[in-house]
Amino acid sequence: MLVEQALRSWVKSKDVKKLCKFFFSTYLTPSQERIVRAVAYDEHSRITICCMTRFGKSWAVSQGILLWILMNENKKLAIIAPTIEKTSIIRNYITSWISRSQYFVELLEMDRAGTERIRKEVSKKRMTWKNGIEMRTLSAEGTGEQLMGFGADKIIVDESCDIKYVVYQERISRMLGESANSTYVEIGNPWHRDNQFWNHWTDPTWHKVHIGFEEALKEGRISQEFVDEQRAMLTDRQFQVLYKAEFPETAEDALINWEWIDRASKQAPTGNYTEVIAGLDVAEMGNDLTVLTIGKKDKALNKYQVVHVESWGKTDLMPTIGRLLPILDRFQVGRITIDANGVGSGVYSRLDELHRDGRVKAKISPFKGGMSADNPRDKERHLNLKSQAYWHLRKLFEDDKIIIPAHRELLNQLSRMKYELTSSEKIRIRDP
Repeated sequence: MLVEQALRSWVKSKDVKKLCKFFFSTYLTPSQERIVRAVAYDEHSRITICCMTRFGKSWAVSQGILLWILMNENKKLAIIAPTIEKTSIIRNYITSWISRSQYFVELLEMDRAGTERIRKEVSKKRMTWKNGIEMRTLSAEGTGEQLMGFGADKIIVDESCDIKYVVYQERISRMLGESANSTYVEIGNPWHRDNQFWNHWTDPTWHKVHIGFEEALKEGRISQEFVDEQRAMLTDRQFQVLYKAEFPETAEDALINWEWIDRASKQAPTGNYTEVIAGLDVAEMGNDLTVLTIGKKDKALNKYQVVHVESWGKTDLMPTIGRLLPILDRFQVGRITIDANGVGSGVYSRLDELHRDGRVKAKISPFKGGMSADNPRDKERHLNLKSQAYWHLRKLFEDDKIIIPAHRELLNQLSRMKYELTSSEKIRIRDP
C-alpha cells in the first residue's frame, strides 16, 4: 500500500527520477531527466530532441516510453525509425527495462519473466498491453508505404534526420490524425537542414530538448580529454553536428545559405519600391500547388521585396485565370512572368490574349527554364535558363538585395534548393 501511494505521488508530481529509480534501477542526470519527462508526460504535443552522439538519448527515450505506457490506457503508440534494423535500438532497451521490472512483466500478462520470453514478446512488431496500449514498431524505409493504414495517439521517431522529408510529409504526419490530442516526439543528430527535423527545430511552436557536449561535461558523462581528442580528430562540421548537436549553417551543395535566407526574412524594407512584378508557377499534377509570388523592385538599387505569396491546389485553366486576375488588379502588378512549360503554357496563352485585348494591364512574359541561358557567358556556365535565373536569385540573397516574408514553406523550400555540376562542369539546379 505504501509503495502504491508513493508511486501515485511520484506520477502526480512528475518525479521521473524516482520513477526510473524504482522501475529500472537507474540514476538519471538532469539532462536525461528532461528527455524522459518529455516522452512520458504529454505536456507538449510536438517535441524534438537533439543531443550529442552517444549521450544515451535512445536509452532515456525507452524509459520515457514505458512510463507513458504505465500512465495511459487504451491508446496506440508507434515507434518509427529509418530502417527495420534501427527500430530495434529502442525496442531492445525496452526489453532490457521490462526484464528488470515485475510491474511491466505483469502488464504484458506473461506467465514467466524470463529474459528470452520477454525478448520474444517485445520483438514482435505489434504488442498489446494489459491496459489496452497497443505498441507498434515501424520502418520508414523507401517511400514509407509500410506506414500506410496505421495511426497512433503517440508517435516516436528515431533518427528523424535520416527519414526522407516526403515520407514524413505524406505518411508520418498523416498518422497523427488518429487522435485530436496526438503527440509526436522526434529524436536525431542534426546532420543537415533538408528535412523535417530542421523545420521542427526552427518552429517556435515546438518544444525543444537540446543537449550538447557542455551539458555532458557538467554531468560527468564525458571527460574534457575525450572532447579535445574528438575535436582534433573530426572536421569542424562533424564536431558541430556530433558534439555541439547543432545544425551546420548550410550543406555543401546548398544553393542559398541559410544565413542569407534568415537575414532576408528579418530585413526591414529600405528604398523606393515602385515596380510591381509577379511570378506564377502552375501546378502540374498530384499534390503540386500553383504558386503566385508578388514582389516590388527598387530600380535604382536593383533591390527586391516579396510582398505576397499565395498558393492553391491544381485547378483547370479558367478557374486559375479567374482567381489570378483580381489579385493582379489588387496589387497593381505591372509585369507577370509565367512558367510556360506544360500546363503553364495554357495559362500564359490565355493571359497574353487578355493583355492584347486590354483586359489585363500587366505585361505577360513566358519563362521556359529548359531553354539555353540568354547570353554567351552564362551559356558556358549554366546548363539552362533555370540555372541562370536561380543563380541570379542566389546572388540577390548573398548581396542583401532581397527581402522576403517569414513564410514557413517559402523558407523551407529555399533552404532545400541544391545545385550540382554536370559532366561538362555546368551548373544544374536540383529542386526540393
